Amino acid sequence: MNARPALPRQPEDLTPEWLTACLQSTHPGIRITDLSFAGGHVSWASKYRVSVRYDDDDLRGDLPDQFCIKASLDNPSRPDADDTEPGPFSRLWVAEGHFYRDLAPELELVMPRSWYADTDERRSAVIVMEDLVAAGYSFGRFDRPLGADTVAAALEQAAVLHAQWWNDDRMLERPFLTDILGPIFHALAVPANWDDVIQRPRCAGLPDWLRDRTVVARAVEAMVEHARGGPACVVHGDLHIGNLYFVGDTVGLLDFQVVSRGRPAVDVAYLLAGAMSTSDRRTHERELLEHYRQALTARVDSAPSLDELWLDYRRRLMHGVMNYFTPGDADQSEDYKATVGGRFAAAAEDLGMLSALGV
Repeated sequence: MNARPALPRQPEDLTPEWLTACLQSTHPGIRITDLSFAGGHVSWASKYRVSVRYDDDDLRGDLPDQFCIKASLDNPSRPDADDTEPGPFSRLWVAEGHFYRDLAPELELVMPRSWYADTDERRSAVIVMEDLVAAGYSFGRFDRPLGADTVAAALEQAAVLHAQWWNDDRMLERPFLTDILGPIFHALAVPANWDDVIQRPRCAGLPDWLRDRTVVARAVEAMVEHARGGPACVVHGDLHIGNLYFVGDTVGLLDFQVVSRGRPAVDVAYLLAGAMSTSDRRTHERELLEHYRQALTARVDSAPSLDELWLDYRRRLMHGVMNYFTPGDADQSEDYKATVGGRFAAAAEDLGMLSALGV
């Protein structure tokens, strides 16, 4: 058996020889003779679009001319760049590598196809996947909130994911599915981070109740504690509007770095309250929760009642409120954090989130 190719650390490591070694695990004899960069984005997880040529088209099978290579390359924008040991942010890359390598092949989910994925189990991973830009797909944008029909379609995809391993204790045996959001939320509420972000433009319109760090920390702790019990499934964990793409009337899911085992409201609340305008959310949220519940009920025997889901939904809004407090130089813009955080703050006030959390 051929040894696994080394994980790339720099863009220069993405060579024809390296990609050949990745693809030969499923396409024996294939050889890439040329690889050129068609675009790239360096961030927490760098993405490079590459065009390739093959030495023998008869061996390529289903392999495309263009790929997107997502890799946790070494760069100073990584939130764990200065960590001497892997921390909660390092787990993001490991989890996504595991998801595409170990779980995605079992899912009938609309998501980017992948041909290779691997991780070093500590802080790095790589995924060779479909180039959605080259395929002409469109993507969600925070400044273009979605209508109820599109959110309903996305919730149907969430139900497919949740149902696949619903209350499946085998998922307890997969370390990469342990809760990552709790440690991250706690890190966002510590004084060092708080003192920085509270001065930033995104917090100019922050409601008074969200200016009290103690209240925020207590709400986070209550949300994390509530999430420990009840029905459990594999959740996307970061199902915001920017992690959706569109294929005609179908909605696909992107970026599984925060994949974990949790309650379904993790995804339902983050999608529904963050992807819609406040007015549309107020009008449609109950019917959309029932739409999701029906999609889940069609696949599992023990779906929560609407009342149970409603309570979990209210509690989980704190997840989205934390957009205000993500590190200052993280991926999303100040406008994104203010807009999306504001949608969740409005929902939290409308629906009595603090009361639901017991804070």
